[in-house]
Amino acid sequence: MTAHYSHNQHHRASEPIQVRRVDRDQPFAWLAAGWRDFTTSPGHSLFYGACFTLFCGFLMVLNGTYPGFLLVYLAALLIIGPLLALGTYTAAWQLENGFSVSISEGLSLILTRLGNLALLGFCLLIVLTIWVKLSALILALQAHQLPADQTLISAAMLELPGAKNALFMMSVLAVVLLTVVFVGGVAGVPLIIDRNVEAMRAIRSSVRTVLQNPLTMFCWALMILLLFGIGVITGLVLMPVLFPVLGYASWHCYEDLIE
Repeated sequence: MTAHYSHNQHHRASEPIQVRRVDRDQPFAWLAAGWRDFTTSPGHSLFYGACFTLFCGFLMVLNGTYPGFLLVYLAALLIIGPLLALGTYTAAWQLENGFSVSISEGLSLILTRLGNLALLGFCLLIVLTIWVKLSALILALQAHQLPADQTLISAAMLELPGAKNALFMMSVLAVVLLTVVFVGGVAGVPLIIDRNVEAMRAIRSSVRTVLQNPLTMFCWALMILLLFGIGVITGLVLMPVLFPVLGYASWHCYEDLIE
């Protein structure tokens, strides 16, 4: 499979990237397609979902030690989400091209794109660093008296000093940074997996897809947040299913947006 793809890789990477306009209700079709991919290869899908869930569980354990950082952890998961979903993107590519899903072949595919993925990952690392540093600064300045056993949300509900201001400021910061990640990565990461285009070109193309489909992409972003929230609220019980379905759906989103 990898050898077959490598034969066309250089040609596709140099092809013009054309952006389509899609209907506002298309995100529902992406989720339906994601569910079909999940049922086509449930074992591999659950493996990717379980790996992500274990990572989430690790952060939840950390949150048990530092409850005040719950919002920091959740936003961090969403910031690096595009890279954590690489396995589902390679699986979706394999299914699309008539191959059986193979984790080893998917890893080989990722390794052939390591340079561009590393550059995009570095961009995400910058965003993640900004988030961690600024959120820690906000907590230190606005909620330094936060009890060790309280989350920022619960502290705000109890109207503890500075908690509401800290929650508002961190929420605004999270929205801004997550928007940057979503706009640059929603089509950018799949483009690298599919065509191995240069990282900055992939990001620019992703920005164009969002600008040409603002309402549709806004709805898709809300769906991702909603399903991710359901996975967290249910104690990660549904996350092994929701994560791969979202990953596959994101691939179908890319397919619809990019010709």
